[in-house]
Amino acid sequence: MKRRHQVAVVFLATLLAAPHADAAKPKPRPKSAAPAAAATPTEPPPVPVVAPTPIDPNEARVAELRARGDSAIDNGNPADALVAYTEASTLSSDPALLYNMGRALQGLARYAEALDRMEAFAAKASPELRARVPRLDALIAQLRGRVATLTLRCNVPGAEVRIREHEVGKTPMTPSLKVDAGHATLEVVAEGYLPDKREIDLPGGGLSSIDVILRSKATNGVLLVTSPVTGTLVSIDDQPSGKVPLEAILTAGTHTLSLGKDGYEPTRTSTVLGAGERKSVSIPLEEVRPLTSKWWFWTIVGAAVAGGVVTVVALTTERKPDSGTIAPGQVGGALRF
Repeated sequence: MKRRHQVAVVFLATLLAAPHADAAKPKPRPKSAAPAAAATPTEPPPVPVVAPTPIDPNEARVAELRARGDSAIDNGNPADALVAYTEASTLSSDPALLYNMGRALQGLARYAEALDRMEAFAAKASPELRARVPRLDALIAQLRGRVATLTLRCNVPGAEVRIREHEVGKTPMTPSLKVDAGHATLEVVAEGYLPDKREIDLPGGGLSSIDVILRSKATNGVLLVTSPVTGTLVSIDDQPSGKVPLEAILTAGTHTLSLGKDGYEPTRTSTVLGAGERKSVSIPLEEVRPLTSKWWFWTIVGAAVAGGVVTVVALTTERKPDSGTIAPGQVGGALRF
């Protein structure tokens, strides 16, 4: 009984002490509201990072070539300038390069090509770009005066045409060809045919029309006639053909050559030309000598003088008055031969 009483007392004491224990424990602070953020000035949005536009390698190369060409022009070297501008034109369609190439070609006296570039520039350039060349029309007119227009007709299609040893096209040549004016060598060649080569004069700003007949190697040959005497006239088969050196295309066979020049003895000879052959003959001329230099002249004079002496002796020898047919004292007249 006593033990139960003790347990009850302890239990009651525990219950009475519990509130004090809870009060002794530190109570957690109530969470306070977060302090309001301090007001800050509005900042501009960040600038987006833009990657740099990559440089076109062609544009960089064109700029480099253009600068090189300009420097060459300034230094009086149009050949190098033309190389630079031409390469730049393969990378860029800028019409200004056409003008630059035209100026370089003009500096090289290649007027037909220069005119071609200038006319192309005039057709493609914008009004603003053309305005930068105020004398363009005058420049084009000047170039046209240095260029000839050539119309060439040939009996063999596909023949190669060369002017001043440069190939300029093949037959038939349409439209007309523009070439540098002045004296030029024209050559037309085709497989199986003898070449036609001639000297021509091309007038500046004018039109020249030439007909070329190529002849087969199977039936014709080329004869070159020369002579130590410059300017000797040549006739072939009694037809005037020109002056030495003379090159003629003739049918295979025998041909008669006649050469002559004032102050020289005329010369006549013949030659045989084979089919497909190119033959050269040199014919000397003999100067005309004074009459007194001829051997036969002095032979005649000698005979005449001998006869004259006999006559003089006969006429001056005294004779009897009654002999002969000439009366004494009547000898007269001039000595002639």
